[in-house]
Amino acid sequence: MNIPGQSLRSDHIVGIDLLRFVAAFMVVLFHYGSFGRLQPEQYAALPDRAFPMLDGWTQYGWVGVQFFFVLSGYVIALSARGGDWKAFLTKRALRILPALWICASVALLVRVAVSGQIWDRLADWARSVVLLPKGPYIDGVIWTLVVEVVFYATVATVLFAFKSQKDTNRLLDRLALCLGTLSAAFVLTRLALQIAGAPQAQILTGFKWTVVLLNHGMLFALGMLLRPFGTESFAAPRTLAIAGFGLAGMAQITLETQNATGSIIANTLFILSVLGLLGSITYNAHLARLSGLLPFRTLGNMSYPLYLGHFAVSMALIPALFTAVPHQTTLLCLCLALVLGYAWAVSALAEPALRGTLRQILRPAAKTVANRAP
Repeated sequence: MNIPGQSLRSDHIVGIDLLRFVAAFMVVLFHYGSFGRLQPEQYAALPDRAFPMLDGWTQYGWVGVQFFFVLSGYVIALSARGGDWKAFLTKRALRILPALWICASVALLVRVAVSGQIWDRLADWARSVVLLPKGPYIDGVIWTLVVEVVFYATVATVLFAFKSQKDTNRLLDRLALCLGTLSAAFVLTRLALQIAGAPQAQILTGFKWTVVLLNHGMLFALGMLLRPFGTESFAAPRTLAIAGFGLAGMAQITLETQNATGSIIANTLFILSVLGLLGSITYNAHLARLSGLLPFRTLGNMSYPLYLGHFAVSMALIPALFTAVPHQTTLLCLCLALVLGYAWAVSALAEPALRGTLRQILRPAAKTVANRAP
């Protein structure tokens, strides 16, 4: 994180901060379009929704999650280039755990206050803060973090197993090809079975396939293979792999939409998001000149707690305020302002403090591991 007043690092891609925020906000609007107005409920019937005017406009905002996975693959391919698996895991822990612990704890308080149940919610919270691969979780979006952590663990395992490999970039490219190929084969098989109406298609659904990266692995792989974009020319094999994994990612999105029109809209949003990433890399120097005028870094820092913190809080907040603020547009703006303020407070105040404490714990532990290594 930059100290206020400092200039951005020369290798920092400022457009990614904006893309993170846009992707998170897409997911927020997707959820807002389905929340109930009378009780904390997701996917309420249309007449019972708090913001029915969002129907048809925000229902494909979940594509922000798919783009997050692409973005994560790209960023991880850059941050893991040094090949130090201990440093890699330390950085990832410092990145994801503080905001997770804060937002999960707030979600626990909110859900206990709404439901009156304590022990079941405490169990959900405990599974969430350690990112167990089996839910239920205290907040509906935490499943994506579980997927992210499995991806991180996969990268760290490869870095450890092949730590004698000098060319880390080639190692990560091979990991991307293996992960993307397996995932693409899984998704295309599932799509073919579903088109054919085969009952075996049902076997390939379920969170277990998501946890082992078969549902989204090609998205991470796509991002990883985009690593040299803007600095190196792409050889034909890399270009073909990127195209193949991109098409497989679109097939996965098609499976999620279940209808032709929705598939076109969702895949268009996905393509525009990836093009936004490529544009951010290409025009980074131009965007960096605007960093003093536009709050790129602030928005980027807010994106993670916005994504993590909006779901449970907003689901309870909307019914609580509905009778006091009956005008739908006013209520929508108020709730969005409150959740954005919450995200800023976590990113600017609570998260840095907890991260500093966690850093003091993890860094000595990492040094101890390094000293014990042969």
